[in-house]
Amino acid sequence: MDFQQIVIVGNVGREPEPLRFESGASATKLSVGVKPPRGDETLWFEVMCWDKLGQTALRAQRGERVLVVGTLAARSYLDKTGEPRFALSINAREFRFLGRGSLGDQANVVDAPF
Repeated sequence: MDFQQIVIVGNVGREPEPLRFESGASATKLSVGVKPPRGDETLWFEVMCWDKLGQTALRAQRGERVLVVGTLAARSYLDKTGEPRFALSINAREFRFLGRGSLGDQANVVDAPF
């Protein structure tokens, strides 16, 4: 049996975006940045929270520290200039608020690339 799970603790990079689909399903999309301990560049994840979990994620604020547990997916796309880009996405099964983190100062919040 194969099994995949990712757990991240990071800071919300952009206000959550509510999504509705023709099927009636709802979701919330947000970005979470994780800074490696050695001070390298922040790694950004697109997080999708579905249905009731999505309603919880809508309360997240930019700079707030969160824990996300889910499955990882990778995708490539072309940005506005036509350059190829790569994005890591998490389908969340668990989403928890941990409070304001090191990015709590609005001056220190870095914009997510997506």
